[in-house]
Amino acid sequence: MDIDTVFEHFIISSIKHGEATEQGNYKVTNKEYKKIEKLSAALLSDIQLFSSLLVHENPYVRLAAGSYLIRVEQVKNKAITVLEDLQIERGFLGFNAKMVLQEMV
Repeated sequence: MDIDTVFEHFIISSIKHGEATEQGNYKVTNKEYKKIEKLSAALLSDIQLFSSLLVHENPYVRLAAGSYLIRVEQVKNKAITVLEDLQIERGFLGFNAKMVLQEMV
C-alpha cells in the first residue's frame, strides 16, 4: 500500500473508530483501532504528511494523529496543542485527549 493510500485509510479508520466509540459499538471500535495502529506505523515514515492530519477538519482524525505524534519530538508541541484544544470537548474526544496528555506530558 502506498503512503497516500495509507494516509486515506488512516483518516477513514479514525473517523469510524471515533463514531463507533461514541455509539458504544466495541466491535467496530476494536477493529478500527487495530487498523489505526498498523497505519500509524507506516505514516511515521513521513512525519510531514502524518502531521498534516493535526489540522484535519474532523476531530477524530486530529485526536488519532495527535495521540501518535505526541511521541515524535519534531511535532510534539503541535500534537500537544491539538490535544489540549480537544480535551475541552465533551464525551470520548475530550476524555481521550485528556488521558493522552496525562500519560505523555
